[in-house]
Amino acid sequence: MIETIRNLLEIQSIDLHIKKHLDAIEQQTTRITRIRSDADNRKKQQNSDMAAIESKKASNLALEKELATIDAKISRAKHNLDLIKSQAQANALNNELKNLGKKKEEIEGIILVTIEAIDGLQKKIAETNQFLDGVQQSITEIEEEVKLAVAHEEKEISILSSRLTNLENLLDPKTKSLFRDLNIRFKYKYPLSIVGRNVCSQCHFNVERNLQSIVEKGATIEQCPNCSRILCPSAALK
Repeated sequence: MIETIRNLLEIQSIDLHIKKHLDAIEQQTTRITRIRSDADNRKKQQNSDMAAIESKKASNLALEKELATIDAKISRAKHNLDLIKSQAQANALNNELKNLGKKKEEIEGIILVTIEAIDGLQKKIAETNQFLDGVQQSITEIEEEVKLAVAHEEKEISILSSRLTNLENLLDPKTKSLFRDLNIRFKYKYPLSIVGRNVCSQCHFNVERNLQSIVEKGATIEQCPNCSRILCPSAALK
């Protein structure tokens, strides 16, 4: 039975190695996902920036029309100022010209700020276009790197899986069934536990001395009363 437990320990070890290779594959495929996600986000932001430019242009167009109206009013007021004779009318027109001038200055300031904002967005869009062009080239290159890396990891997994199958075939049906159930429950979380100093090495449950003695003899398959992992004698590690 010690040999069976050694086989189980090796199966557990192989499972953990397979997990490392699976993680490596996930990391490789994530490289492409991250780049594409970044590109998609940049593209969405670019579309948003383009919409913002159109909105700002429309806003400026409306302000320019309002500015033309104000200029026309200023022109009329100046013309009328030359024609009037009363001081009251002159004062009224001067106040109107003053208010129109302030309004014109305010609108011109808004238009200038909006033009600067549009320039900034256009530069940002140009930079995004340059980034997207570079990303497409990078994706093509990285896809080739990922393809080779994944193929290597899959080859290693295939070798390990073959060894795993051979070891599983050495197990008796009852032990194989028990281990498979535990491996589902504790996948990549050690379905086997070594008993040392009357303690389960995985859940740290105190194991009674008589149970540890049975485990150390290695004649039968025993389980932790707390976590149900298969208990392995320290001799199986040698």
